[in-house]
Amino acid sequence: MDKFALVNNVINEIERVKYHSHDPYDILGSRPIVFLRQRRSGALNAITSKTPSRKQQIARKFIAPVYQSSTFMSLYRALLGIRPAQHPKTMGLMLQAYGALHRALGLRQYLDGARLCAEWLITNADQLGFGHYCWGLQWEWPSDVTIPRHGPQATLSTVNGLGLLDLYEITGDEKYFDVARSVCEFFLKDLYLDRVRSDAWAFSYTPYDRTHIVNVNFHCAALLARVWKICRDEDYLATIRNVCNFSIAEQRPDGAWHYSARMDGFVNAVDNTHTGDNLEYLAIIREALATDFPYETEFRKGIDYYLTHFLSPEGMPYYTDTEAYPAESHSACQMLITLAALAHIDNRARPMADRLLSWITRYLMNRQQNRMYYRLYETGRTDTSYSISWGDAWLAKGLAMLIELDKKYEHSDYQPRISTLERGLHAPDGAQRGSTVE
Repeated sequence: MDKFALVNNVINEIERVKYHSHDPYDILGSRPIVFLRQRRSGALNAITSKTPSRKQQIARKFIAPVYQSSTFMSLYRALLGIRPAQHPKTMGLMLQAYGALHRALGLRQYLDGARLCAEWLITNADQLGFGHYCWGLQWEWPSDVTIPRHGPQATLSTVNGLGLLDLYEITGDEKYFDVARSVCEFFLKDLYLDRVRSDAWAFSYTPYDRTHIVNVNFHCAALLARVWKICRDEDYLATIRNVCNFSIAEQRPDGAWHYSARMDGFVNAVDNTHTGDNLEYLAIIREALATDFPYETEFRKGIDYYLTHFLSPEGMPYYTDTEAYPAESHSACQMLITLAALAHIDNRARPMADRLLSWITRYLMNRQQNRMYYRLYETGRTDTSYSISWGDAWLAKGLAMLIELDKKYEHSDYQPRISTLERGLHAPDGAQRGSTVE
């Protein structure tokens, strides 16, 4: 199946369910899990700890096949009444996918899809009254600090801001630019900005925490850079440089990044998803800043580490730089997106993207339902959970980016699809905040 047929099928299925699905982590907002995490339950910490002890690692090995099974998750959600929902990141990713397809093919149906997603995001923004456009998860997130339901997040807000900026550039409608700029103001006024050094600052992940996470800075800087390119606000440029300085300094000599900074204890391994995420957003910053981009050496070093450590010869995406499994929809699709973003920068990226896509469609997809599986484990067990916000919307974006590359560099011929929307199914109801379906 070619890329265009595949993206059509994936989008049609997403539209058929009206952008609703579960998220792998929606159970964390359920009352029993919140209760246990707030009390730092030893059993739960064995499962959720980002820095598990040896004893916790052994416990996790035996417990994981039970709690990570799609059957267990489905039963737990049914008992607790956790319903599929429209995730803000789903809408932002689909907005970006529709935008890329419209740029590539010029078809009105993709512009209509983009506008529908944008209106949903505008209607469902800032549900806790920060005064700027921002988005968070629909469930409470108990961590070192408890992030309330709809508590806004930097990375999620960036995804949506970039999609709205895409739509502004396509349509010229100033309201989409105004929303994207408002997201930048949320970063500057509502996130905690730790001025670690005079020339190295770190944004917090949310207004509630004080963490130093590498990809958060690159996310925020990417949206700030694209908005700066239009408005030329010098305060934005100074912030971009300082937050990038912080995360660039966290790069290891071999080009790798951990999830969080040294001062937070290098939490988590060097994983595929966040390494690719860093490079995708550095590519956006690089394009926006052009000759003012001062990180070319570090960027190239990061690309080389990424391209040589996270994909097997057969096209399987590795989970970390030292562990192959589990093969996960999220990391696979983020890698597809990153390789598409790097294709014009490093000539190794595009053929790797084709190899990866072939592996994804063979091993991580239910081709009858046009859905992705959540995870494939080393034992051969497959978690068949369906999560648009974790896999399928990312796949749609990655495929759209590859199609746009084809049209730009290879002039491939694509034919328009028959849209699910054109067949009479409804798009998201922007008037209903946090709406769900059975």
